[in-house]
Amino acid sequence: MGYQHPTHIFIRNHLHLSRYVQYLIFFFNLNRGVIYLQLIVIYIWGLACFTLPTENFC
Repeated sequence: MGYQHPTHIFIRNHLHLSRYVQYLIFFFNLNRGVIYLQLIVIYIWGLACFTLPTENFC
């Protein structure tokens, strides 16, 4: 029982750590998607600024 208890704590901590890493990867992918979306919006905005005759967007 003395050897089984620390391994149980280690397994529980490892599962908690892996879940934390999964959340970290999820938020990193979410932030990367937001950055790509902002780049696309800025690119379309600049394209509209150059192509459209009205300068209301700039």
